[in-house]
Amino acid sequence: MSQLHLIQNRLSFAEFDLQYNRLINQGDPVLFLNDSIYSLLEKDFLSQEFKRLTTTTEIYLIEEQVIARNISELCAGFKLIDYADFVELSINASKVVSW
Repeated sequence: MSQLHLIQNRLSFAEFDLQYNRLINQGDPVLFLNDSIYSLLEKDFLSQEFKRLTTTTEIYLIEEQVIARNISELCAGFKLIDYADFVELSINASKVVSW
């Protein structure tokens, strides 16, 4: 069973890459919450390196949070979910890791 990773604070790509390599197993979902979503708009997160890292990792964003920040068009490449989906991801995960 997979672990759900919750990104709650803004972070650089270097920080994400370090934690990704330390904590994330193939198939683990990652959910960017609140202002951490803005991290995904930085240049390094738009790189091929990020795309390579996430080929086996589903990246989720809560649609309501994206809309509230008026960045829907910038987040088109990520899977948008609602709060019910968030609860479902949490329930189905063997562990929830917040970083």
